[in-house]
Amino acid sequence: TVELMEYYQTFRLKRISTRTWMTETNRLLNRLLELDDKDVALKLLQAQIMLTEERYNEAKWMIEKYEDRVYEQRESCPELWCYYLYLTTLYSREDSYVDEVAETVSDLYIRNRGNWRIAWLLLYLSEEYLRNPVRKWELLEEQSRYHCTSPVIYVEAWHLLCQNPSMLMKLDLFEQQILSFAVRNDLMKEEIVLQIVYLAQKEKTYSQSILRILKGCYAMRPQNDILHAICTLLIKGNCKGTEYFEWYKAGVDQNLRITRLYEYYMMSAPLDYSEPLPKIVLMYFAYQSNLDYEITAYLYAYVHQHRAEITEIYVNYMAAIERFVAEQIRYGRINRDLAYLYRNVISLPMIDEESAAQLVSLLFMKEVRVDSDRITEVIAVYPYGIRESIYPVTAGRALLPVYDSECRILLGDREGNRYTVSVEYQEETLCGPARLALMIAPFVRDNLWYAVYTCFEYQKMLTVQEDNVDLFMLLSLSDWIAESMKQEIRMMLVRFYYAKDRMRELDAFLLTLKPGEILKKERKEVVRCMVVRGMYEEAWKWVQYFGPYGMDAKILL
Repeated sequence: TVELMEYYQTFRLKRISTRTWMTETNRLLNRLLELDDKDVALKLLQAQIMLTEERYNEAKWMIEKYEDRVYEQRESCPELWCYYLYLTTLYSREDSYVDEVAETVSDLYIRNRGNWRIAWLLLYLSEEYLRNPVRKWELLEEQSRYHCTSPVIYVEAWHLLCQNPSMLMKLDLFEQQILSFAVRNDLMKEEIVLQIVYLAQKEKTYSQSILRILKGCYAMRPQNDILHAICTLLIKGNCKGTEYFEWYKAGVDQNLRITRLYEYYMMSAPLDYSEPLPKIVLMYFAYQSNLDYEITAYLYAYVHQHRAEITEIYVNYMAAIERFVAEQIRYGRINRDLAYLYRNVISLPMIDEESAAQLVSLLFMKEVRVDSDRITEVIAVYPYGIRESIYPVTAGRALLPVYDSECRILLGDREGNRYTVSVEYQEETLCGPARLALMIAPFVRDNLWYAVYTCFEYQKMLTVQEDNVDLFMLLSLSDWIAESMKQEIRMMLVRFYYAKDRMRELDAFLLTLKPGEILKKERKEVVRCMVVRGMYEEAWKWVQYFGPYGMDAKILL
């Protein structure tokens, strides 16, 4: 049955000849009748083919043969009875008889308005519809309201529209169905395309169906008026994303004047887009921008990277870029484009204690990418830290600050399993701290993570110096640093203060120490410092606590 309909549709669209249609239809009918030779509908269709072949006597005999059986089904299957009556008019052409049949079919349609087959037959029987294209269109449109999606109705409507393009006065559901059918079957005509474009521009809301129609028209006739309608409709629907970029790009390339076209161009461009951005777009955003920060970062990074080629435009961007960078630091944001801007735009006048505190984490940020869906978190583990740092994985990515190359990165799933090498991942350092870490140093106050970077990573050797002694002191007081490491740091501080003759700091630090905070082999060194500094009572408490074993006799005396 589907094949019969497809051949009929192809025939009505003039893609095959009448002879081919009759031949193929006969072939399919014979095959179907072999399966069920009592199907009345198939027999009547066979009779219609005979009439088309001008075999009138055979056709009349077959039609009348099934009259009683069809009549019996007139209530349960009214469309079959109407079809029978229609066939009789093809060989009994008296006007009075045709009018009588048309009235009967019309009455049946009134009782069965949702039956598109009866409506279709009525088109060819009633003078009301044969002579009046508007009434014919209204009848077809009524079937759409009854949820008819038959290609037969679409074909009739399309032929009517081709004969009367001015009947396309709106783009409601029925019109969209017909036009979509025309696009799918490559039927679109120039005069109807012009009408579609005109009506689409007047639409107040976005329609996915109208968009598909316009795209089909553009494929047939890639002209700026259609492109203008497509871009305008997309903007009405707030359509942004890489899937729409080709349209906005085409609109920009054709210099179309559409409100907010440049904004949607940028909002839809892939953030890894490598082609040159049009100068007209760059000039537009030099004076105004309300883009999302990620898109703005991409735009500003592009402008900065190409500043040598677009010097005049870059000059207009400089102040905005600096303000934007300062703002993003305050918000604590980071991505590839922001990292580029941080590396290349931040200068000393832009840094204060507040921004330096934010930059401590931003400068050390890594992006970890993992393909496995079961991974939900990334864990950072430091050899001298007593707690892990856990970061969520979103869309296969996680951002985490890494302050020391000794930090191990593990992956975790929902069940609490940990993975080291069995699940592959990629990591990328976004910013790179070298220059900026030194720049923010004077402004950083009591920041554990900056201390970790400076003392463990930056110097490569665990050595207390004039410029990092306060940071080592911070590490010695932190409850995040493992006790074994803090014991080592405490002795380093004692030796540094003593060697540098910073006795006031040494005295204060010695008073804070407790016997259990120093390794056994180094306790005598602490006691010796206390004795040298005249802190006899403190020294005696330590000796009482641990006993005199291993102590130098001179110190004890």
